[in-house]
Amino acid sequence: MNAKKSKQGGKQTYGEGDWFAMPLKSGGFAAGLIARASKRGRVLVGYFFGPRRKVTPTLPDLEKLSPSDAEFVLKFGDFSLHSGEWPILGHQSFWNRMDWPMPTFARVDDQGNCIRVQYSEEDPSQCIGEELCSIEESRHYSEDGLFGSHLLASRLDKCL
Repeated sequence: MNAKKSKQGGKQTYGEGDWFAMPLKSGGFAAGLIARASKRGRVLVGYFFGPRRKVTPTLPDLEKLSPSDAEFVLKFGDFSLHSGEWPILGHQSFWNRMDWPMPTFARVDDQGNCIRVQYSEEDPSQCIGEELCSIEESRHYSEDGLFGSHLLASRLDKCL
């Protein structure tokens, strides 16, 4: 599904397969790709990339990246995209969502158990399965949770 938001009141349009720039607080930019979007676009799954760039990245540079180049693959809220704080750079040529898979996620519950979590391909806000897993196994999965856009940008800023 490529859930595009319509432009209303200066808000930008975005959906699956779109690249965007993330301004970093300490300077420079990181890049992201929307891999999944809920129908309303509020919950997204994104691939996030370094290195820190001094200027806004260009679409031709980003289209060379692959999923294995990502620093993180996370679920996140669309506030900074919706507001235009994170500019959309363009759509991935020959977008195929199967080339950018929906990851398996993992979290630790209140009792210290590791939980493997799967979300719907069509709606990343919908959990479709949870199972216990080992700590070792959980290290191979993306971190579960819904990251606010500012928290996510801060995390990438520290990482890069």
